[in-house]
Amino acid sequence: RILLFVSAAVFLILSTFTYAAERVFIPLMLIFILALSFFKKSQFLNIRKQTAILVIILGIFILISLIPWQNRGRAEQVMWKGVDSKQANRLQELYVEAGISPIRIPVGLTRLFHNKARIAIEDFLYRYSNHFSPKFLFFEGEAATERIPDTGMLPLILIFFLPLGIISLLTAKNKQSSLFILAWLIFAPLPSALTLGEPHINRASIMLVGLTVISAFGFWKLLELFTGKKKL
Repeated sequence: RILLFVSAAVFLILSTFTYAAERVFIPLMLIFILALSFFKKSQFLNIRKQTAILVIILGIFILISLIPWQNRGRAEQVMWKGVDSKQANRLQELYVEAGISPIRIPVGLTRLFHNKARIAIEDFLYRYSNHFSPKFLFFEGEAATERIPDTGMLPLILIFFLPLGIISLLTAKNKQSSLFILAWLIFAPLPSALTLGEPHINRASIMLVGLTVISAFGFWKLLELFTGKKKL
């Protein structure tokens, strides 16, 4: 189906130029689909070759687009680039304290538990996990002046359907479709987590698709419980 393939390629390429988050999210999802295609009886087996071609084409376009510094724009300004001066000073203090401590803690042991890699991982996990906090999703939203006060990313009604939807997907017979939807939700906050500051709705807007689909599964699951009829 050449027409569908070309159309998909064109729209995927164009979408990577709409916002910086798409340049991370779309290739990750395509690589995930490609990985799923290698499973036995995979429903993505028939599009393995096409997916691999799309990954290569997108990779080339994204890499070329990032060469001029003008194309990196504001994304480069907000990207997390390592420990800040305060964190670096704290590391040096810990090393000095280990050297003068009466207990004589080996400096190497201090460096094992207190280093730039640990700080980087902790910072990333903190920013990533905040995208799934009830505070961001339902009660307060992003920490920005443009936000609507006391309003989260999702309507409060979904606080009941979202957990049911996750349970429904984890117990579904079609494991690959469930993995695809869950992967969408897992990958969506990654671009935002790679930037500085608190969760931002624009950077994490891709999450809305996964959250909406999962909540819809939860609603369907609730109908099944009340009607006793299997809807899916």
